[in-house]
Amino acid sequence: MKNLMTLAFTLGSALLASSAQAQSCANDKLYLSANYEISQRVADSHTRHDSHTHEHAHDKGQSFNKQQLVLHRYNNQVVHMYPDSHYGDWWTKTANNRLMLNRFFPDNQRVIEYQADELSSKISWQSKYQLLNSDFINNMVVVKETGTGCEQSQQRALTQGDYSYQLTWLPKWSLVTSYQVFRGDEKVAQWQLVNYQVNKKHIADYIAKLSDYRATDYADIGDNENDPFLAKMINQGFVEHKATGFYNSQGDNISKQHSH
Repeated sequence: MKNLMTLAFTLGSALLASSAQAQSCANDKLYLSANYEISQRVADSHTRHDSHTHEHAHDKGQSFNKQQLVLHRYNNQVVHMYPDSHYGDWWTKTANNRLMLNRFFPDNQRVIEYQADELSSKISWQSKYQLLNSDFINNMVVVKETGTGCEQSQQRALTQGDYSYQLTWLPKWSLVTSYQVFRGDEKVAQWQLVNYQVNKKHIADYIAKLSDYRATDYADIGDNENDPFLAKMINQGFVEHKATGFYNSQGDNISKQHSH
């Protein structure tokens, strides 16, 4: 009887610990910062921010653009900062589940605001929050799973047409750790998590700092073309919105099909 009571207590303690751990990462993932290294084959680099990348790498004789991405989450706000390109996208999910975008430029401490009705309704919050749409992830086959609770890690794979996708991610954190895109046997893009941390105050302070930048509504840019900063951003192609994603050699966003 004593052994049964000990076993029951042990199991109960383990379940409580697991529940507490799951609750912890469910809350912590709301205030997370993650650093990624993005590599995209030059021939497939049609996104605007890639054209501003200056670092190149070579893999099996192919040239890749490389740049950093810093992801910050704070409740219903997500920031994608591209340090190599000196700009970032600050997304906010509204009460009616629409998205607003503030494109910011730290070097100039300026922001261009895009209201929800100025953005495509097809842009998904999930693709900003966790970098990939949940529908796309759910369509992938789980090929390996390790760990439990907050330590759970999954490897998933999917083939669609000429492209195949390999994903490793932490589902309890909604966090991609590695994502690779292949065309046939040829790797065309990779996102690799370098590190991540939870620091609610640090992210709150960072977003508060962005809020102090001088803002211009996208709809008012036409009335302010004499502004040297706006003229420069227009000339460099920054004053427009394109969904971040991977593009094939035809210029088609190969992740677009997953954003619905």
